Amino acid sequence: MELTWHGWSCFRLKGKEASVVTDPIGPASASILSKLSPDIVTISQRMAESPAGPFRVIDGPGEYEVKSVLITGHPSFFQGKRVGSIFRMEIDDLVVCHLGQLKEPLTPSQAESLSGVDLLFIPVAGDGESIDATKAVEMITIIEPRMVIPMHFELGQNGVAGTPVEKFCHEIGQSVSVQPRLVVAKSSLPAETSVVLLEPR
Repeated sequence: MELTWHGWSCFRLKGKEASVVTDPIGPASASILSKLSPDIVTISQRMAESPAGPFRVIDGPGEYEVKSVLITGHPSFFQGKRVGSIFRMEIDDLVVCHLGQLKEPLTPSQAESLSGVDLLFIPVAGDGESIDATKAVEMITIIEPRMVIPMHFELGQNGVAGTPVEKFCHEIGQSVSVQPRLVVAKSSLPAETSVVLLEPR
């Protein structure tokens, strides 16, 4: 599977039989979707209007199967109110979890429903819109993914320096370099949790 990052929480997961685009939110969403031509689009944040096109939109809790991709949507909450969705996907023998606009740490029962995650997309901004670096590390310790891909940050002129992801890397104790894309298979997963930073396109 090939992964590319298109800013904030928007990623393309290109598998053998299908491709998924997560959170194409904002003014450029239509052009992003036109360029990436996904089979499936997941929306983690509750929106007044979902994108339209020749793809399947999944924007809430439930179990879905599209072109051999299995997706389970779980509700995410903030102060007792549902604010969005978390998606667990099975694609190319990999289990992928996109935590979306996660504003508070998962409960133990929520974390248990995400067991067996290979790749975890996790917010690190801590700007009031999502959890911060410290809480992100706590979630990673509970979920125990094989690979972690931070989101909800922008690279500065000096790369990761001075950005929320720099604090995250410090908190988790890893020094990582930015990659333009990631190609991963079940057989190539690291033995211990590893962080991968992707360069936005």
